[in-house]
Amino acid sequence: MADPKSREETLQECQRRTVYHGAANFAIGLLAGIPYTLVVFRDHATEWAPSVQESIEKSGLMALARKSTGTERAWKMAHLEGLLNGMSMLLVASIMPVLRSLSAKELRELTVTMMLTGYGNSVAAALCAQMSVRGLASGGSVANRVANAGFTVAVVTIVRALFLIMKGTR
Repeated sequence: MADPKSREETLQECQRRTVYHGAANFAIGLLAGIPYTLVVFRDHATEWAPSVQESIEKSGLMALARKSTGTERAWKMAHLEGLLNGMSMLLVASIMPVLRSLSAKELRELTVTMMLTGYGNSVAAALCAQMSVRGLASGGSVANRVANAGFTVAVVTIVRALFLIMKGTR
């Protein structure tokens, strides 16, 4: 049997993984900002000055905006879910060294729970926006049930992550 990694090696590995997946979640949020912007163009362009409307029309963005699905509210949520979950993961990675009461196994569990929370929220919110579902209840379409499962996993895993963080500071 190979020697297990030291706690310090595990800590560094967990920090790297959490930073990587935090950045990936942040990227999901940034990408969700593209359809969010298109939906804003679609829904509000008539409220803007004619010169702005003409500029958007000439750029070809309005043609894309007219094809966009979902609501402004749903895409704003998807955009912010990715950004906020990504930042939360980066924050947790930055505090890992002070969580001295956590074992190597618990540090790995914290990393996994943060990944499940981040992707659960970010992907579910983007799915909801794209498919025009809410994901608040477990019934309905397949898309709604998948989104609900993502949000449910995120709720359960963030509670576990917070418990681990509080335990780690004792």
